[in-house]
Amino acid sequence: MAVTYYQQHSFTRPKTMTVGELLARLDGYDRELPVIFRSPQHGCYGSNVGYSLDTVSRETLERREEHHPETTLFDEEEGVDVPQEAYTDVFEPWDGVVIA
Repeated sequence: MAVTYYQQHSFTRPKTMTVGELLARLDGYDRELPVIFRSPQHGCYGSNVGYSLDTVSRETLERREEHHPETTLFDEEEGVDVPQEAYTDVFEPWDGVVIA
């Protein structure tokens, strides 16, 4: 898994892929596939933080739906119950390359 990478500190600079290694790992994938970068442990630590690159993999996500029933939430600021309508989250299918 990729880790936080501080370019100028040798004691916190883990191994990362070279440009050549990255290109070699991407070779053979359809050039039209989308590409995303995944930060370590799906986290985000700020815009100036770099991460090492360890893996290149293809991921396919199926379409799915999450149904949420009608409920009531308590608004702590107002001190009242607030009705929440039922809703459905739709996650569309995705197929692409993930670099992490």
